[in-house]
Amino acid sequence: MQLKSEFSKIKESIALHPKENYYDSTQSYNKIYKKNVSMQTRGIKEIHPIKTDSGKYHIFFTLDDGPQLPGTQICKNILRKNKVKATFFMVGTHVYGKERQNLIDSIQADSLFIIGNHSDTHAFRNKFKNFYQSPNVSVTDFITAENKLCIKNKIARLPGRNTWAINKKVKGESSAYTVAKKLDSIGYSVFGWDVEWRFKNGNIPIETTNEMIKKIQTQLKNNKTNMPGNIVILVHDRMFSKPQYTDSLKKFITILKENNQYTFETIDKYPLYTFQEKIN
Repeated sequence: MQLKSEFSKIKESIALHPKENYYDSTQSYNKIYKKNVSMQTRGIKEIHPIKTDSGKYHIFFTLDDGPQLPGTQICKNILRKNKVKATFFMVGTHVYGKERQNLIDSIQADSLFIIGNHSDTHAFRNKFKNFYQSPNVSVTDFITAENKLCIKNKIARLPGRNTWAINKKVKGESSAYTVAKKLDSIGYSVFGWDVEWRFKNGNIPIETTNEMIKKIQTQLKNNKTNMPGNIVILVHDRMFSKPQYTDSLKKFITILKENNQYTFETIDKYPLYTFQEKIN
């Protein structure tokens, strides 16, 4: 694919010349971006936010870094069994082989789930400073992932940065503002998170199930979320690959579902709101 070839040249240039000004890649970025302008609205769904219900708390359960095996498949099976709506933020370079492609296709086809864009290279394989200092190439990275993953919703999450950008308004970690603004300018809504189920040593959950439940209850009760009455939860698929941690996720879902005040939604239903800082 020509797009892939051109983008690969940009990434190779970055690897060979890490100290150069990344804005020098603007011409290459514009070339690829213009090729994809016609694709921005093709097959893309509009966001239809829920109406705020004072008697309900809306939970937006989001999973990052898929597709990863067996974690993504395990999470999908648990969520499907419990009829829990969720959003999978996927990475383009994690899509290889028939098994992973089939997994993505099954998630795309399931009405409980949506797939969001988590970039193609996950910030040049976690080189976050370089990634956010080269915003044009970074946006091209997202466009590449959009094509690979056949994204149906213009929804993104930035790798390694809790930054939000919706309707020309931005908040969060300022180092990622330029990338967030550029994504917003081509029609994306960029979502951060309110609470994270953290991990250590690559994939071991830090908090227990009960600790996570308490975090969620406290933040909702004290209006410590970006939108009162709504909470975006971040987890990573690979955290639940081992049986003992799979059980933690099952328990977590069961406890939340048993509370009639909680209802699960996909992130495309998030009630859009006004941030404090506007994008110029």
